[in-house]
Amino acid sequence: KDKRFLAASGWEQDLLFGKGSGRMPTRHDIDAVVADRPVFLHRICWHILVCNTKALELAGLIDPHTGAALPLPPGYRPELLEREPAGANADTDPLTLLPSGIMLEEGVD
Repeated sequence: KDKRFLAASGWEQDLLFGKGSGRMPTRHDIDAVVADRPVFLHRICWHILVCNTKALELAGLIDPHTGAALPLPPGYRPELLEREPAGANADTDPLTLLPSGIMLEEGVD
């Protein structure tokens, strides 16, 4: 099977989910379409990207065997996107506290 990264850009959440919905795509949305190869999608502004579970596994943020969150590399600060704290760069799911797949600012790099 082909395991190369799939990359795209230009999405905007208001066009995907409706203006004012506040919903952002997550790794689960991408996994529902492509789960067997790494995917990352840059938002139109290039300050936010969302990636699937396979990409998070390859980045060392999720254990590929257990699905558990792994310790974040130095400099990564997981936060809830709704709070948008200064310096946040990795969003976490508020229920599971696992990475949501949404990366902000420095997390995009």
